[in-house]
Amino acid sequence: QDNSRVKRPHHPPWYKDIPENHPEVLDLIKQTTAQSKRVPTFTERGFEKIKMPENVFKYLLDVVRKTDRVKEDGKNIFRRTSSGPPPYLIPIPQEKRSWIHSELQPYVEKWSKMKLKPTSAYGPREYRRGSSLRMHTDTETTHIISLILHIDRENMDEDWPLVVINREGNRENVYMKPGEMVLYESASLPHSRELPLKGDYYVNMFMHWEPA
Repeated sequence: QDNSRVKRPHHPPWYKDIPENHPEVLDLIKQTTAQSKRVPTFTERGFEKIKMPENVFKYLLDVVRKTDRVKEDGKNIFRRTSSGPPPYLIPIPQEKRSWIHSELQPYVEKWSKMKLKPTSAYGPREYRRGSSLRMHTDTETTHIISLILHIDRENMDEDWPLVVINREGNRENVYMKPGEMVLYESASLPHSRELPLKGDYYVNMFMHWEPA
């Protein structure tokens, strides 16, 4: 693996970390609890981990290992959910985003048992050592059925679990390897990466659908 030619800029965080008792965090907790009860659910378990299609993984891994990172700002990530170093984006063409949506749609439609319409694609996004994400739910109108694609990681001291609040109301850790993806109902299933990342880099992409 040779990432020597990939530019990984460092820039000051655009947000300042805020404590757990900050009004924005308390509001996030309240909103997450209410939304997880309000949004309709479509699968029994709410999430499932499967292997990413080889053609999608191969394309994304190649892009991630050859493309310079760019700064991400407040458009896609928010102070109340995030702490630690800011993430960075790995730009890919819009037509490739559409291609990934079309390649993965059969998987999410089979899992959710309904016809879906693509709404958005974020990333690939590279998290840095020390990053974490508080428990939250995603946008209620557009992020009904979602995917996390785990693409790459470097120099991991410990794994970085996706934490979900399962249908029984219990916390559950989901561990991903590069080339795996988690299908989940991200508007109704509270999820987080609460432990600070103990690794240099961790790269995911996020795909979202709504019922057609």
